[in-house]
Amino acid sequence: MRIPLLYRGEYSQWVERFMNYFEEQTDVKAMINSIKNGDQPLPRVTQVFIAGTTSTEQ
Repeated sequence: MRIPLLYRGEYSQWVERFMNYFEEQTDVKAMINSIKNGDQPLPRVTQVFIAGTTSTEQ
């Protein structure tokens, strides 16, 4: 099977195909939001040290 090429100016059919695909996925709203609004910033991860422990303990 040969995949059709995406020619300049023929994006509307691909938008419909992608949206149909995303609607079948589990986290549809997050995927569509990411596509329409760009990547969302990653959450910050803070490392906390508790007194009396070393950094190698988990």
